[in-house]
Amino acid sequence: MVTKATLSKGVCTGPDQSLSLSIVIDQKYPAKLHARKVAHRLLNPPKTSPPPCSCLTSCSVCAANAISSISAPRPTPRIIYLPGQPILYPEYSDQPIKFRQRRYFMYLTGCNQPNCHLTYDVTTDKLTLYIPPLDPREVVWTGMPPSIEDSLREYDVDDVRYTTELRNDLDEWVAGPGRGGIVHCLDELSTPPVPEGEVGWGWAGLCAVEVECSMLRPAVDDCRVYKDTYELGLMRRALDATRRGHEAVLAFLRNTHGPKPKLSIESLTEADVEAEFLRACIAVQAKTQAYDPIAAAGKNGATLHYTKNNAPLAGKQLLLLDAGAEWQCYASDITRTFPINGLWTPEAKRVYDIVDRMQRECIMQTVDGVPWRETHMLAARIAVEGLLELGIFRNGSVEEILKQGTYKAFYPHGIGHMIGLETHDVEGTRDDDSGYDPHASERRGVPRMEGLRMGPRRAVAAPHVPLPDEYSVMVDRVLRAGMVVTVEPGIYFCEWIIQAYLRAEGHAKYIDRTALNRYWDVGGVRIEDVVLVLENGNEVLSKDIPKGW
Repeated sequence: MVTKATLSKGVCTGPDQSLSLSIVIDQKYPAKLHARKVAHRLLNPPKTSPPPCSCLTSCSVCAANAISSISAPRPTPRIIYLPGQPILYPEYSDQPIKFRQRRYFMYLTGCNQPNCHLTYDVTTDKLTLYIPPLDPREVVWTGMPPSIEDSLREYDVDDVRYTTELRNDLDEWVAGPGRGGIVHCLDELSTPPVPEGEVGWGWAGLCAVEVECSMLRPAVDDCRVYKDTYELGLMRRALDATRRGHEAVLAFLRNTHGPKPKLSIESLTEADVEAEFLRACIAVQAKTQAYDPIAAAGKNGATLHYTKNNAPLAGKQLLLLDAGAEWQCYASDITRTFPINGLWTPEAKRVYDIVDRMQRECIMQTVDGVPWRETHMLAARIAVEGLLELGIFRNGSVEEILKQGTYKAFYPHGIGHMIGLETHDVEGTRDDDSGYDPHASERRGVPRMEGLRMGPRRAVAAPHVPLPDEYSVMVDRVLRAGMVVTVEPGIYFCEWIIQAYLRAEGHAKYIDRTALNRYWDVGGVRIEDVVLVLENGNEVLSKDIPKGW
């Protein structure tokens, strides 16, 4: 099955993929190429255009395909409008909320400054960045802002203007040759700002103008799914900072070992682990995390997104560290699990070995043309085989336990997700053309739990656990070259979830409570890496990040 397309596929004639990281980063963020790709996708929706370009570079073929598409005669002028993230303040406070650029705006500009806007005239192939004018009152507090000349040098745009000129420029575009056209916006909340005292822009009465709010988002999503060389360079930088953070944590914990330890494990908490990771990232200018770090000791590792990070380390078997830095808005996402004192307990090592096998075999299957759902089920199969060997599962074959879905008691999430400008990045148009909502509740691959009896506060008519066909994995796509995904299998001993399965007659018979009781203190084991899909295999971008002692 062929993935729905963004650009025509061709032989790459662009820069060699082995370009050094410093060269890639020294270039401008390829905003103009991204804008052209989005315009091509707008003009060539799914089922009408060929497979996407997978050359992984900002190559001449990519540019030629996009330019030929947008320069073809079109009856209707089109312009793309996107607002950047403004500075926001909590109520009754003069301290701004930490700035985080809107990712769709970032993709089309490379600009990580607040209070900006962009327009891209599809007909004339003109990308314009609008920046705030200088406010003398702010200079004394925050310094001089970037000027128009600074921005032209820094960003891959055709023109830079002040935000005070945005309304007039859009009015001129609307009233220009042909009088009218389509203004593509991300959604109804992202339309051009209405001047104070006015209702709407008055365009509909002036001429035939359509403010369209449904096509742009899927068009950008389909483009974001495939990473170019520059984007991969930013992700490598994020992963390098993340590597330093994980190495710093291991070095820190080694100080609690040996005949003359420098630190006492009795005095340390998960907060110390988080602090060491953040310190190492900040030291290399990676001052923003892609998500809140998870430093989970012992049973806390059974909570998938545990972020309290305040429990003592002493007396715990394992530390699950899920932490990733961000670099220029691009994310990393790495999980490592290892014994806190450097020594495995038999139970922890057995579980770790199962998860390690799950990841190794799934990475081998993370290649072009493979449905990601199949890779998820491969991980589930290996988990069932391993838990049968441990004696935790019993009274059934691998096939029976998979069909019943009992494995979800211990492996309650998907094998991985897209990663890029977001940690859980956009998925693009699905191969069944059903679309994708990155804000949907099931997007992280958590099984629907409506029928499970989760405790005395919740009464249900009958115990029910989702079967495999009800399970939503994070990336329900056929993998294609240029996609970047995480591969993050895990096995967890979360009492709240497992007890629900033990109360369900159709599942309890497969679980040996006596054997299970030996593993509660393991908590959870997850191993996560970032993988780039290639036409002839894959590359584990995070292969240099240590996996433990």
